[in-house]
Amino acid sequence: MLFDNDRGLISFTDPIFGDKYFIKTPQELIGGILMIYCSMCGWLLMCKHRRRLMFFNPFTSDIRELPNSPYLDTYCFSAPPTSSDCMVVGFTTRIEWHVYIHFVGRQPSWRKFRLNF
Repeated sequence: MLFDNDRGLISFTDPIFGDKYFIKTPQELIGGILMIYCSMCGWLLMCKHRRRLMFFNPFTSDIRELPNSPYLDTYCFSAPPTSSDCMVVGFTTRIEWHVYIHFVGRQPSWRKFRLNF
């Protein structure tokens, strides 16, 4: 998957057959996709400028923004954001090890837990 901000397109390449598919980039995603962290069930967990996390489904063009998060080294999610069981988990190893958890269908905040190893 490749974002082409100049042409406003997202291209997909089939890893088996090499066929290419194109979709128009939604306006909300133009200019500043930094990283795709995780994908599952057709959803991408990605970061836009200034650490704005969001879910994006390229097949439906559905976008779901998440509350601001602190800087984290990595993120993953447990289920599609349409599921009541969806939670996003992020880890950081700066100074001390912490895990941050956000329950998507619940409170609009992150919970922080210190990891003692």
